[in-house]
Amino acid sequence: MKKSRKESVEHEDENLRGQRRIVALLSHDRLENDPRVASETRLLAQAGYPVTVICWNRSGKHARDTTMDGFQVVYLGARSSYESGLRQLPAYISFGVRSVWWLFRNEYAAIHCHDLDTLPMGWVIGKLRRKPVVFDAHESYPDMQRTRSQILFGMTSLLERVLARRCTHIVTVGELIRERFLRMTRGRISVSVIGSWKDPKDFSFPLSTLVSTRARLGLPRGDLVVGFFGGLNNAKPLFPLLEAAKRVGGVSVILAGEGEHTALVRRWAEQHPWVHYLGLIDWSEVCLYTGLCDVLYYGLNPSYRDAVYSSPNTLFSAIAAGKPCLTVDYGEVGRIVRETGCGYLMASLNDRECEAGIRYLLDPSHRQPMEQAAQKAAEIFCTSEAERRLVALYAGLFYCKREY
Repeated sequence: MKKSRKESVEHEDENLRGQRRIVALLSHDRLENDPRVASETRLLAQAGYPVTVICWNRSGKHARDTTMDGFQVVYLGARSSYESGLRQLPAYISFGVRSVWWLFRNEYAAIHCHDLDTLPMGWVIGKLRRKPVVFDAHESYPDMQRTRSQILFGMTSLLERVLARRCTHIVTVGELIRERFLRMTRGRISVSVIGSWKDPKDFSFPLSTLVSTRARLGLPRGDLVVGFFGGLNNAKPLFPLLEAAKRVGGVSVILAGEGEHTALVRRWAEQHPWVHYLGLIDWSEVCLYTGLCDVLYYGLNPSYRDAVYSSPNTLFSAIAAGKPCLTVDYGEVGRIVRETGCGYLMASLNDRECEAGIRYLLDPSHRQPMEQAAQKAAEIFCTSEAERRLVALYAGLFYCKREY
């Protein structure tokens, strides 16, 4: 009996997966602090694919290659600081040349380019060696450059339009940015959504662990615990939350991360005992403190860069942990919360709106349906679904043997 195309793809891929190395390109060396990249790479490795991640050794701290969670990590390129604009161009060129040379000398089946800044080198060598190239767009990269440099914005906009139409497949983080790429490529390139989804098991802890952690932090019994773990910057303002919590009372705020607002957050923590600043913490601690919180906060600034496409780790951590998310009714994050009912949406980002949200969420009976909605949403926005989509993507690419 003749197999369907779907059955043939699955059968062929199960037999040959271990022979098809996927090489991912990443323009930084903070793999352990990039949950999306680490998760996707780990899922591909767990599915049986040999995976190599080529990282730009920006910090210069990595003298040798290594292995993490079943995949290989290769560090290449010259040392360079972050947020240095065009001044990092020589080091970027060094990373690009060394990456292309590595890709020219080694064997693999596909190239997975994380963000636009790795796509030029991936596309060049993919074209030369007739390999499929997957463009993994974490964000609207040109919009991220707009406030840094109009020159960079113009250059990256042109680059994205040209190369997005010439890659094999596009992966991105949400439905709104998927629609953007479909318009850009005129529907000629397939675009998949694989969000920064989490595994609910990572956020499940024994009650004794949560109780002891709460006691260690000195959180008063009965306080509403609100958390945010991410970049402390203008794109995600924390001060509406802090001002609102100060007025309401009975609220403890747990914060972690670094950024331009680090000094101000430290000052708040020094002056107010209900603010707990943990500094930069690793992913296992993020999971623990997320599980400890009653509410997760994501203060998206709608006027900032590519805010409309923001599909944050915070939201999907809240969903995986079964916690309500307090955020703004805007863009992708607003769409997901509105459709799933997994949080409280502020009409705009200010301390008055935030105060109203906190007062509403103080009532456990108001939080309960949101927690149930988050648990339901976790059946869709989860790592098992991400793995299914990734494996189906690569099974299709390899089965079709698409060349361009």
